[in-house]
Amino acid sequence: MQPQYITTDLELESLYDLTPIAQELGNNLVVNFCGEVGDRHGAFFGLFQEESVATDISFYCDLIDKLSGPSRKLFESCTRIDFDIGYEAGDEVNKGRSPISTDVLTRVIKNHGNIIITIYPHGTYKF
Repeated sequence: MQPQYITTDLELESLYDLTPIAQELGNNLVVNFCGEVGDRHGAFFGLFQEESVATDISFYCDLIDKLSGPSRKLFESCTRIDFDIGYEAGDEVNKGRSPISTDVLTRVIKNHGNIIITIYPHGTYKF
């Protein structure tokens, strides 16, 4: 099996409770976690259906762009905004590719986000 794209998660961290964002995004995303993480607050989101890295990041950005005023202000106060792209490592020599256009990267930058790449060992990621 060659390396393959699994999913992209949106991970937020803040000094403030992120419940309003989780409530607002909860109809369109899977809320994997929302609560305290040590002395901070975290909210971690997943997708109901994955397509491609670029499409999935664009979907998140569309939802972020539509946040209400108070939730948008809370989002902008986040100390960490990660678009965590997950791949399953393959066992073939062939490479896997997931292009991300400059338009999508511009949207990530506009939202003060980071791109994180997570590689799961072959056979360990639970679908």
